[in-house]
Amino acid sequence: MSASAAVAVAYLTVGAPLPVSTPLAMLVVVLAQQAVLLARAGLRVSLVAAEIRLFQRLRPAPAPAVAAPAAPPSGEVDAIVA
Repeated sequence: MSASAAVAVAYLTVGAPLPVSTPLAMLVVVLAQQAVLLARAGLRVSLVAAEIRLFQRLRPAPAPAVAAPAAPPSGEVDAIVA
């Protein structure tokens, strides 16, 4: 069962017997919906943070820097070019 389905089942089980005709009941329902929304957003943020940490931990180490070869003496350059 997915998380959305579980929330829907819980909402229908708790919300069905409660009449939402008074302002207080409406406020309670709105606050419950906001709590679910905040929890889902927090889970998404923590999932992305965990993915970033996992990527940083498993990323291969950078390749060692290779020194550029030294330029040949000027006499050799003239011989190569000619």
